This record gives sequence, C-alpha cells and structure tokens, in this order.
Amino acid sequence: MHVFIDAVSIRGGGGARVLTTMVDGLCQLFEDWRWTLFVNDVEQLDFGLPRHPNLTISHQGKGSWLGRFDWLGRRLPALIDKSDCDVLLSLANLSPLRSKRPVVLFLQQMKLLDDRDVRTLRTRLLRWYFRRTISVPSRLVVQTEVMRGLLLRAFPKCQQRVAVIPSAVIIDSEAEDGGSIAGTLRQYGKPRLCYVSNASDHKNHIHLVRGFAASQAAARGAVLFLTIAPPMTTGASSREAVVHEEMKRLGIEKQVIYLGEIAPAAVTALHQASDLMIFPSLLESFGLPLVEAMMVGCPVAAADLPYAHEILGEAGVYFDPRNDQSIATTIDCVLDDPALLAAMRQSGLARSSLFDLKHLTESFGSLLATVVASRERIR
Repeated sequence: MHVFIDAVSIRGGGGARVLTTMVDGLCQLFEDWRWTLFVNDVEQLDFGLPRHPNLTISHQGKGSWLGRFDWLGRRLPALIDKSDCDVLLSLANLSPLRSKRPVVLFLQQMKLLDDRDVRTLRTRLLRWYFRRTISVPSRLVVQTEVMRGLLLRAFPKCQQRVAVIPSAVIIDSEAEDGGSIAGTLRQYGKPRLCYVSNASDHKNHIHLVRGFAASQAAARGAVLFLTIAPPMTTGASSREAVVHEEMKRLGIEKQVIYLGEIAPAAVTALHQASDLMIFPSLLESFGLPLVEAMMVGCPVAAADLPYAHEILGEAGVYFDPRNDQSIATTIDCVLDDPALLAAMRQSGLARSSLFDLKHLTESFGSLLATVVASRERIR
C-alpha cells in the first residue's frame, strides 16, 4: 500500500511533535507500506524530519498561508491524480478540495470549530475552507471525545465518519537541548512549577500568574517556568507583552523564568526538574504537555474542564481556571502534601501507558487499511 501524508504548513510546536511521532511509528510498524511525506522546505521547519527506508520526503516550497489554498485546491489533487497512492492521510487539519483517492483527515486544531476565535482573516478563511471541504474525507480522526462532540455539534451528519484516536506520545531525553536546559533549571531553587504553552489567549496565562502570585508557595520563593518569550525580546507578541506587564504589576517578575519556545528534549528536562506542572488552558484539542508530564512522573494540576479530565483522569488534580484563588489554593495544597505528590507521580506514570506508541499506531494503520479496503469493495 502507498500512503501520501500531507503535512504542508506544519512548521513546529505540538503539531510537529505529533507528526514526527506518528510518521516514525507508522513507518516502523508497517514496513511493507510505502509512505510519501509532503512538507515545506527545510528552512521553514523547526523540527527534524523522520528517516526510514520506506519513506520518501517531498518538499513543496516555502509556502504561505494563502499559498496553502493553492496547494490544497490545485497542486495536491494533481499529484494524487497522477500517482499510485492508495490513500491520503492529512495531518494538517484540512483536506484537499477534491481527491480521487480516499482521504483520512486528522483534525488537531480546535480553532476550526471554536466560534469564539474569528478575529483574523486567516482564521475566517481556514474555517470557511474547512466547512467547504468537510464532505471530502472518508474518515475524520480527532484525539478526544471532547473534540468529537464539538465536531458533531457543528457537523452532525459526520457521525459515522468520525473516529477518536489519541496522539501517541514519546519523550526525548537524549538530545543536547535536554542536557543544556537541565543545567539552567538547577540554578533555581524549589519548589519549581512549569507551564509548557504558547501565549495564545485561551492558554490563560493571566489567571495563572495571578493565582501563582496569590499562593503561599510564591511567598516562600517558588519559581514558575513559562515557555514564552522574555520581556524586551525581538519578536515577542502583544499577548506575551500583556503577561510581562501583569508579572511586573504583581511584583513577581523575578520568580517567573521565561524560557521561550523549547525543543522536545528540553520539555522533558523541564518536566523532570519541576515539582508541579500547572495547566490552566481553557481549550485544547488534546493537551500534549499533560501526557508528556505524566510520562516522566511530573505531577499535574489542570483546569477543571472535560479535555483535562479525559487525558488525566484520576492522575490529576483540578482547579477553576478562571478563579485566581482556586489556582493558588490548588498549588499550595499539592505542594504542601508530599504523600499526594508521590501518589500523583505514580498514577500519572501508570495512566501515560494509555498513549503507547505501538497501540495507537496500530489503530491508525488499521483505519487506513479499512478505508482503502472499503473503496476497493465499492469498485
């Protein structure tokens, strides 16, 4: 079987981690299949590409978000037309405008379904295109039941085509980035808290820093690590500037360490060095850092919202993400209870096995094979 994988427009971050993990797993498990991976040019990628004998990588130029519509509407369908591929696996949230082969669409971006995020022209165009092409995929794959519910609320006729397959997660503790940041982290005292996230509004940094400032842990000198740009950094966003100003207003700027965007190995090192990962995000299609923290035994406190309960289960503790005092109280209750911390570490490690690479890769491969077989029967 020959599988095309569309990853054009994935350039880094969580999407890149999902991409590399999935492609590695699929190529290893299904060695007799051929895989062709479409990506942007190397200089646009903030991650290393998988390498396997049965994997061909095809670079499709530098691209832009407008150029992506040309790729999906013209260039990708043309490549499919003249190829011997059996199925297209789209990992970049959007399917081609048309396809002579079956399409499996992996939907990672919540903003395509969240009506609250309509501020930019780019978002409005992406959402219009998603609605325009929702009938093209043979199957739509989401990572959580929460995401499935949102999708079916918007497109109830898709019910028979939706599958839930969580992302497989692996951690990288061997790369140089992990060792270098570990030394940096050891310069700071304990307790250490962390939050791995960009500065988007729904990531809820403002309530986090207010809750941290109100905690007894902060009063005793706790440190909070954030993966957003430091103040006065070239290219820092307006959202990051708002967080910086709030830190200054609260008088805790010396207790907040800005790491900027960090590599996967550095994420692992950060979780290993932290006493608590606190995750106040208001909206997630999955919540990759929750799993990454559990896998290395880092206790997790998260927003009391369905997505977090689905990933963490009883391994986490929960707070009201819009209530500063709830965040502060949770931080203190967890850090002041060594028995609870130990129990959270053990339950998190046990629960992380649900996101095993081999099991979830088998599920994806089985889905691809089923879609192709169904098309052959129709013929």
